[in-house]
Amino acid sequence: MRLGTRDLQQNDVIEAYVPATPDPAGLSAPAPGVLAPPPAPPAARVDVNAASGDELATLPGLSPARVTTALELRRQQGGFPDVEAFGVAIGLQPHEIVRLRGRATAGRVALPETGVRQIDI
Repeated sequence: MRLGTRDLQQNDVIEAYVPATPDPAGLSAPAPGVLAPPPAPPAARVDVNAASGDELATLPGLSPARVTTALELRRQQGGFPDVEAFGVAIGLQPHEIVRLRGRATAGRVALPETGVRQIDI
């Protein structure tokens, strides 16, 4: 039986059950009146502009050689403007950069003074 919008009336209550872990076989049915537990808080993101080598090594796709490259490039450039630029600079493939987006962030980069002032007109 399907429920369409024309079947709903004012003050009807709709409840949805979302399992905490998906059941790929579809074998278990939810118990009546039981709601899924709240989601776990997201893990802290690793700042690629401030993290140590050990912290960078926890990111997906970063081998010890890539960590060394990242630390050296960060020292030379003063940091990375965003996670994508970080991934490209150390030689990650596009799918590896996508995996980094939820786990890494790029903190503010301190640029050297240029002697040029920006003014709003």
